[in-house]
Amino acid sequence: MRESRVCLKVTPLVARSNRLIGRLGVRYVKLITKPILERLPQIGDTTSDGNPMVWVKLFDAWSQWTWYLIEFDGDDECFSYVKGLESELGDFRLSEIQSLCRPHQVERDRYFKPCRLSVLIGK
Repeated sequence: MRESRVCLKVTPLVARSNRLIGRLGVRYVKLITKPILERLPQIGDTTSDGNPMVWVKLFDAWSQWTWYLIEFDGDDECFSYVKGLESELGDFRLSEIQSLCRPHQVERDRYFKPCRLSVLIGK
């Protein structure tokens, strides 16, 4: 598949190369890499786990919003712990947060180490 070189609003949700070049010349880090995709459980796989693993941290550097991915359907839908105005577990679509096409984008914390959900919520 050919690499898309446009704003993240229309780039592939799971990118095929290390970086994409945005329309403003800004370099964007892939939100979900192939190694991460191989480890992320499918939607519903951790339902019985009272303390699931959190695999990926996405954040908007210009706001307080952070998404901690727990499950991914391999396409667009994610189940995560979200910290924003409130903190909650819930579903969201990568396309929703990537549609925020502006000079700054939602980024993946490349230094985040997978951990249990209880570590993030302080239990």
